[in-house]
Amino acid sequence: MPIAINGTGTITGISAGGLPDDCITTADIAGSAVTTAKLAQPMTLMSGQVASTPILFTGIPSWAKRVTILLYQLGTSGAAHINVQIGDSGGLRTANYVSTSVTIDSSGNTAGVSATDGFIWYSSSASNTNTGIIQLTHVGLNVWVASHTGKQTTTNVVSGGGTITTALGGTLDRVQIAATGLNAGSVNVLYEG
Repeated sequence: MPIAINGTGTITGISAGGLPDDCITTADIAGSAVTTAKLAQPMTLMSGQVASTPILFTGIPSWAKRVTILLYQLGTSGAAHINVQIGDSGGLRTANYVSTSVTIDSSGNTAGVSATDGFIWYSSSASNTNTGIIQLTHVGLNVWVASHTGKQTTTNVVSGGGTITTALGGTLDRVQIAATGLNAGSVNVLYEG
């Protein structure tokens, strides 16, 4: 039932028993599903960076459980795949990844690549522009998994994923996006608890 406010400032459409069933109540807010700690961990968009090599984002808080890397028309100067590395206060993890990325064009032709030095995004041509998301998710004990999806040029799509095979030494606080000669577009990072 819709709720309306009449000209006298009173609310009509609420039964004598209280709020309609689909309303959020103060009991919901005070319940265990919504906590002060969770409210203090908002979804936060960092400051975007234009293409350069490499692009490093630091300052991701220790409570972040999901980090989304946003690629917008990211181009490379050569035939180089995009590589994402994660790290903690001790630096970037440069090994111990298991990662695969594939691309498919509008005719159904496919190609793929795997990597152990980062989460890989397939991009084999300087004419590619890459737009999409790379989702990093904490699965516990400082272990992270990745998945990605997006588009290249006007007819290709790209998808893939991976994980690190050994845990980070501490909580994730940085991500780096690199390729040979990132020369167009921009990257941003969104994190949440």
